[in-house]
Amino acid sequence: MKRRFAVATMLGLVPALGLATTAGAASDEWCDIDPLVVIKTPRGNLVPVYTTNGAKGLEHQATLPLTKVSYSAQAADGGKTLVKMDVTVPNDLFGSGFATRTKISTGPMGTLDVLSTAEGTSGRVMRLQFTLDTP
Repeated sequence: MKRRFAVATMLGLVPALGLATTAGAASDEWCDIDPLVVIKTPRGNLVPVYTTNGAKGLEHQATLPLTKVSYSAQAADGGKTLVKMDVTVPNDLFGSGFATRTKISTGPMGTLDVLSTAEGTSGRVMRLQFTLDTP
């Protein structure tokens, strides 16, 4: 029984070893996550937007859930809401200053209306500004 478990474990590691040999190619790939942020307007309306945040290099995927997102909302002309948002992907154990990106949209993974986009580097704030039709 123990031997079967050991063999199964070793067979399970074989694909992981194969991935390690292609790590150079993986560093050219983008990883993205898409958390929902609910914006509270000055009148108290709640408006959901998606913040598709990315890091270049598969090795940085684990740091994406640690991304800091903050915003301010104020009344704007025409009964709209002006939103200023800061998005910061932190540095991680694999590096600092790696390429990052963010896209604010009304649908998941940058679909429907794209409200704003920015590119930057880890550890630095990406500042975005957009308006919502909801007051």
